[in-house]
Amino acid sequence: MTPHHLLGVDFGTSHVVAALRTPDGRTRPLLFDGSPLLPSAVFLDVAEEVHIGRDALRLAVGSPDRFEPNPKRHVGESSILLGDSEIEMSTVLAAVFAKVQRACAEETPVPPPVVLTHPSTWGDRKIGLLRDAAAAAGFPSVETVSEPVAAVSYYERELGQRIEPGEALAVVDLGGGTVDIAVLARQGDGPPAVVVEGGLSGFGGIDIDMAVVEHLRTTAPEDEADFWAGVAQPETDRQRRERNQVWTEAREAKEMLSRATTAPVALPGRDTTAHLTRTELEAIAEPLLAPVTAELDRVRERAESGGHVLAAIFLVGGAARMPLAASVIHRSTGIAPVLIERPELVVADGAARFADADATAERSAAAATTAPLAPAEGAPTAPNATAPTDTNAAATLVDGTPGPLTPPNVNLTPPSAPVGAQPILPAHPRRPRRRLAIAGAVVAALAMLAAGIYLPNSRFWPGAEQGPVSGSIGTTAGTVCDEAVPAFPEGATGFLRGPHFELRPSCAGTLTPTEAEALDWLIEDLPELNPDQRLAVVHFDAAAQLLDLPADSVYEVATEVVIGDRTWKLTGLPVEDTLYYGVIPDGDPAEVKVTDADRSQSLDFGTGAVKDPVSALYHGQLGDRVMQVEWEVKRASRDEEWTNESFMDDPFAISRQVFDEATGWLCEPDSALVTAEFFYITDTVAHDLRTEFDPATQFWVNTEAGPIYASSVVADPYFHENDNPDGEGEALAITMQFAVPADMTVIEFAFQVTHEQHYYREDVWLYIVEGDPLNYYKVDYSA
Repeated sequence: MTPHHLLGVDFGTSHVVAALRTPDGRTRPLLFDGSPLLPSAVFLDVAEEVHIGRDALRLAVGSPDRFEPNPKRHVGESSILLGDSEIEMSTVLAAVFAKVQRACAEETPVPPPVVLTHPSTWGDRKIGLLRDAAAAAGFPSVETVSEPVAAVSYYERELGQRIEPGEALAVVDLGGGTVDIAVLARQGDGPPAVVVEGGLSGFGGIDIDMAVVEHLRTTAPEDEADFWAGVAQPETDRQRRERNQVWTEAREAKEMLSRATTAPVALPGRDTTAHLTRTELEAIAEPLLAPVTAELDRVRERAESGGHVLAAIFLVGGAARMPLAASVIHRSTGIAPVLIERPELVVADGAARFADADATAERSAAAATTAPLAPAEGAPTAPNATAPTDTNAAATLVDGTPGPLTPPNVNLTPPSAPVGAQPILPAHPRRPRRRLAIAGAVVAALAMLAAGIYLPNSRFWPGAEQGPVSGSIGTTAGTVCDEAVPAFPEGATGFLRGPHFELRPSCAGTLTPTEAEALDWLIEDLPELNPDQRLAVVHFDAAAQLLDLPADSVYEVATEVVIGDRTWKLTGLPVEDTLYYGVIPDGDPAEVKVTDADRSQSLDFGTGAVKDPVSALYHGQLGDRVMQVEWEVKRASRDEEWTNESFMDDPFAISRQVFDEATGWLCEPDSALVTAEFFYITDTVAHDLRTEFDPATQFWVNTEAGPIYASSVVADPYFHENDNPDGEGEALAITMQFAVPADMTVIEFAFQVTHEQHYYREDVWLYIVEGDPLNYYKVDYSA
């Protein structure tokens, strides 16, 4: 069968993303003016020609009433008003997809089948409008799939993850204007399906942009009041341009702070450059993200009440690039979201992977054309409109001063470097060589200096001071371990173990600047490291940790991940499939510390060494063993009138422990508590001839360094019946405890009885006539 191309298209509120699946099964995003993001915006000029994307953004500055930034919000309506013209929504959508079609023609001469994505809440009518518009734009075959199902397609087919029966995945799509949340689960062997959904229709990345602009206004000097009044209520073309430039600067500063700790904000017409720090941005944005976590909690509760236990969260959408979004969701849910480097590309790429290209092409063979895709002649036009609308009003307080700033009618697209033909998430992608990046940075810096622009501490200048960089990322071990992070040195312990847990990092290390380059594709805010800096990383997955804390336990397990001055404090063990990272001076602490039942241990990232271990937990096995002993001695007087017989023929119960749930810790951290329970029996012909055995001195643990005597001995005597009617028997039920070295896993017991015994009433001595007085027995806990 001849392989075919397949196009996946995510028609979003703010942007359109298209991913082309090639015949070899790889995918790559289409580029629109060098960027994988095509603004969804449309503009109708006075000649009634429709402009799409960045052209629409530029034209909107002069005539914002002819501009619609988010046509997706109007799908289902018959028409929208642009300027004084009412234009059919089918015409608007066809114009958007025609732009996609022309970009696709630059990649493949044969029109490919297309898979469109849509919100899972859309009905047949809205989906049909999308399908008809794509067909009108020249695509020979059109299929559709819901956005969360497309995201799961990427999650399973590209990331290698799987939703197991009984588990559920939440797809949280943080877009420019909306937040969509869907929980998907697999029923039996079938594909994952949406079981619960929710979201926020009035919140997105643009709301954070608006909050940043408001922050800049409220912190501006008093002499800039007139400038900000014009931004709030522009009346001239210049003020409209300045308003849009301010919003562009705010959005680009927000995006830069996903990679850096401070960002410049160049305000139009101002002599000074403002600065926004990541700390300020997080203080601004965190309250705005509270409704997102509340909605996610609500959706999760509904899903789990139906038996779908949330096991993972997949964070997608352009607004997900802000590190705070993942951190807030992690804190709220206890689940570290899975997040890739370009989350805005996930849905389109997943759509391209969702359908089988050959099957899709065969279904549309009759309609397919072999002619190259050519740019459409002209552009869609619209009939005359009925009335203009003012879309540029701003809120005003009672006293006439500008109120909180509202976004302009321009939803500006984030700048994006060309992605080319690279896969969206290769196994171990690499950025260009550092020396090339530095060379480009020097050129950019010199150009800015020549223009009179100086950015203190800017990342554009090599060797500039960098603030501390740290964070956590939801990702699998396969993306960071093996090649990227070296293994612990040979012989290192490399894990932590307590009475209620075991924790083995998938990988961990303190990487040199050269070694750190292997992860700069994943850690977006990773700066150029100085020779005396290290990138400390540690990754945890589900297979390498065990938490076995009884529900009614009075004890707790808590974890601290410490990287330099940054500490993550976690209840229980780290969330699976999480990478923690931080840039630290060489020699600063980088460790994970776990406290279990009030005893703490820590594991060094670089060496794999354990500090303050409960040592016996790292050597051999704990628990119960049976030691089979068959021993007997006989004594007799010289004339053989008086005799006795001592023996042990019942199994010894031996246990090696460090902790008991009811009692707590049983020994010091460098020891193990070994308990031996057994019977010592003596039969005699004399009623008052007692056993001669003293376990405190005659039973010990034998070591090369000398005997270890019991720290505790309990010997309870009781009458033992025997076959001699003129004699009697005595038995000792003995329990002994020994504090042995933690690394002693093969324990050798020794006991020795006296060779002779005095029968004081008759003043007669009895001597051993049969059996060995000294005996050794071993019990093995090494495996």
